[in-house]
Amino acid sequence: MKHAAIFLTLFLEPLLMAQEPVNEDAVAILDRIDSLYLSETASSKIRLYVFRPDFQWSYNLEWYSRGRNNAFVRINSPLDYRGRAILKVGKEMWFYNPKEDRVSQMSRAGALRRFLQSEFSRDDFMKINRLSEEYNVNMRQMETTLRLTLTPKMITPIVWDKIVFEVDQETLSPLEKIYFNERGRISKKLVYSKPVEINGKMVPTVLEMTSYQFKNYRSRIEYLDLQLDGPIKPHIFSMKHLKNLLYEEQ
Repeated sequence: MKHAAIFLTLFLEPLLMAQEPVNEDAVAILDRIDSLYLSETASSKIRLYVFRPDFQWSYNLEWYSRGRNNAFVRINSPLDYRGRAILKVGKEMWFYNPKEDRVSQMSRAGALRRFLQSEFSRDDFMKINRLSEEYNVNMRQMETTLRLTLTPKMITPIVWDKIVFEVDQETLSPLEKIYFNERGRISKKLVYSKPVEINGKMVPTVLEMTSYQFKNYRSRIEYLDLQLDGPIKPHIFSMKHLKNLLYEEQ
């Protein structure tokens, strides 16, 4: 009987251990994904497509960031939207509407709203907070991926009840990001594709978000010339630049 117990212990223990969540590097991997498009500096021309059952439209944007503290995005076309822009300094954000020639400060709730009627939020571009600051993370090793499951920390009011990442084991590049609402149902899913190597890391250049609430609603971001650690003029993150398409620091 004793030998049988030892055998069962030796046989079952590896199986039980294999099913335990792997959490040692979970936060580090999440922070890496969360900062994938950030660096000392980052910039890109971006094309944003919005698809609906009966029609589609697109926007051309320019986007800049410096670390996590500064970000700027401006719409260059279509003409009706040209000049609209968002500036982030620290955790403060401002929106400029050229038709009204008015700058409005944006709340945290405002940052989480849809950007240009797409499935993406303003925060997807501006990155106000780290995910690891707002969510607990649990990592499990799958056959070819790492699965990160994020659940909200009690101290933080959060839109999503759960977020699940599927991450490539070799490159640690994200493959999917699934958002769950407070009822535990999938609200939308983000698929990452067309990765390119930039400064030693694989960075997806196409992101497609599909709504699970509205049939055939989806949006796609294409980074056209993503650059990390390139030169960026500091005046880009200023109120003058927010309001003036032609402003250049002297």
